[in-house]
Amino acid sequence: MRVHYFFKNLFPKEKTNLRNLVQAKIGQLVKMVRATPETALAVKGEKTAKKSAYIIELVFRHNGKRFVAKEDDHTIQEAVDISLSGIVMQVRKVKQLNSI
Repeated sequence: MRVHYFFKNLFPKEKTNLRNLVQAKIGQLVKMVRATPETALAVKGEKTAKKSAYIIELVFRHNGKRFVAKEDDHTIQEAVDISLSGIVMQVRKVKQLNSI
């Protein structure tokens, strides 16, 4: 699976942390779908100046479908966890509907 990263207002250490978290956590998503050449995950990370919070948006594309989850939190790890669980729930729902 291809993973693309986009950053806004993040320090280099935060960028590395975000990359490492996503790579460690996407295993559950990889297990659910059979990767095709167009399967891709876009990770958008932003740090807000006013709230000092992180906004993480994940856009997962697979078999012509697009799944999006966005979360803002004060830690990168929690924002990634919640966003990724949102994507996983969406994929599960589509898989269940298609198997009927």
